[in-house]
Amino acid sequence: MARRDGLLIGLSSGAVVKAHEKISSEFGEETYVLIFPDDGFKYVEVFESYLGMI
Repeated sequence: MARRDGLLIGLSSGAVVKAHEKISSEFGEETYVLIFPDDGFKYVEVFESYLGMI
């Protein structure tokens, strides 16, 4: 999501996105409202170390 849409989301929000992809592929491209229960700011240090940016 961060690369594609510019949204830094957390793990729970990532699960919401994955569920949306599955539902939209089964029921078609309609209008869906996704509620993200977290953001990715608490994971910034983990992301930086994973990407080798430190």
